Amino acid sequence: MELDPEGLHSALADLAERTSELSGVVCKLERSPAVQIDESMVATHLLCIAQEAVRNAVRHGQSRNIRLSLREEAGRVILAIR
Repeated sequence: MELDPEGLHSALADLAERTSELSGVVCKLERSPAVQIDESMVATHLLCIAQEAVRNAVRHGQSRNIRLSLREEAGRVILAIR
């Protein structure tokens, strides 16, 4: 199922909240200005990438804190998971 591009920020916030609740790892979405994504497929792929990165951080990275961010720089969308 494809994600509505306008729902990406909410989906990332939900991912962070669910990760914190289920794993005990502090996971937060950093606030940034809204990023304009026009295609559902792009939004869906970004969410899948974030889900896999968070899952790997919890399972293999022995993480205590995970920070997600979605921002735009120089016309590029940047998804970061730290």
